[in-house]
Amino acid sequence: MEWINYSDRKPESAGMYLWRMKSRVVEGVFVIARKKFRLRGAGYHNVLSPEFDHWDGYSVNVILPANSGHAIK
Repeated sequence: MEWINYSDRKPESAGMYLWRMKSRVVEGVFVIARKKFRLRGAGYHNVLSPEFDHWDGYSVNVILPANSGHAIK
């Protein structure tokens, strides 16, 4: 399995992805979670985004700690 930084390359299709993020509580520990990516309406167009995104009425925002990424099999 290969980890890809979300800022470098975003997933290209909807589905389940593994996410690896630095823990906000325990330094040096990574949290791995399975999250769904879905196509969602964002104003005049659809975007592919994770289920933990934030829609502010103008754009879809994904707020992640540095070096967070998803897994490619």
